[in-house]
Amino acid sequence: MSPPNSGSTQQPTPTNTSKALADANAEKLLNVLVEAFLTDEVENAATALKDPGNGIDGKSKKARIAIRDSIVAVFGDLFNSAVPLIKVLGDKLDSVRIAIDETAAEQIAFRETLKDQGLEEFLRPNNRFLQTLEENLAEKLSMAKFLTAQYFTSRGFRCFVQGSSLAYLMGKDIAENGGEGILIHTNSTVMHLTILRERTSQFVYTFCGGSYDSSCAAWLFDNRDIDTPKRLRELFSRQHDPLEVAFVMPLCVTDSDLYFRRAEAASLVEILGTEAKQLVVCVVADRFADADRDQAHLRQFYPVPLAKPTEKIHLVVSGNVKTSISQERLRDNFAGKGMKMTWIPSPDRSSDP
Repeated sequence: MSPPNSGSTQQPTPTNTSKALADANAEKLLNVLVEAFLTDEVENAATALKDPGNGIDGKSKKARIAIRDSIVAVFGDLFNSAVPLIKVLGDKLDSVRIAIDETAAEQIAFRETLKDQGLEEFLRPNNRFLQTLEENLAEKLSMAKFLTAQYFTSRGFRCFVQGSSLAYLMGKDIAENGGEGILIHTNSTVMHLTILRERTSQFVYTFCGGSYDSSCAAWLFDNRDIDTPKRLRELFSRQHDPLEVAFVMPLCVTDSDLYFRRAEAASLVEILGTEAKQLVVCVVADRFADADRDQAHLRQFYPVPLAKPTEKIHLVVSGNVKTSISQERLRDNFAGKGMKMTWIPSPDRSSDP
């Protein structure tokens, strides 16, 4: 009786086994190439390998050389076509690296300024505010300079500034370049620190509330507070030195609403939009959103409808749009609603429209 698994079946020789594995691997490679890069050369090579009459049994060396040459030619073409793309990607990565380096340098310089002015120790406990302050810093600095030149050089100018990272930067620029006799009310807890000096002709009053937003360094009030909203409205309706303009900085903007992180901030801005004769909406360009496409993102914030009449809104935008919404479409949307719109060129691309 023959032992188990024994018999007359011939076992493959090592040479035959190696050849069979090589053929199988070559066929797998060609199948992948055919699926990924379906070209005539690859198809012909695959057909040659699979057809026993074309050398798969090892009898035709020329056929195998032709197959090899076809594969090499295909990969050569792919590599040559990829070289320009690799160069473009390399250039773009260099641009990104340069932008990151510039942003880091700006943040370091800004922190040094805080240190020189003795504000670093004061702001250090407010880490969330410092993080917010450094986001889009170049765009915010450009916006602060524009707002000072546009609004804060006239004696007797009276306004309310919503507490935000921009409010702090506005204060710094107003102190250096603003006119005399300016009156500012703000719920910012830091703006007055940048403006008020030993000898100053600019007046800043902090508008307090029962709650605090650490991201914006701002006082707020909730819906159970009846007196504070009333006092806010009275700032715009009082007989002596009523406020006329309000500055707000929403987290997101669509063509119908402004969005804020907290409900209390949204309530404050709604009052400002109703009471102020002019509402200046300050926004970094990459904060525009599409109300339909970005619903999931916007759901986490609190909306405030655009103030009526919309003609009293001045939309001040700084930087470049980084969404699928084009700058032209944004201009058309808001201009169609009667709003004034100013687009400050990106700080690193002065040629932008």
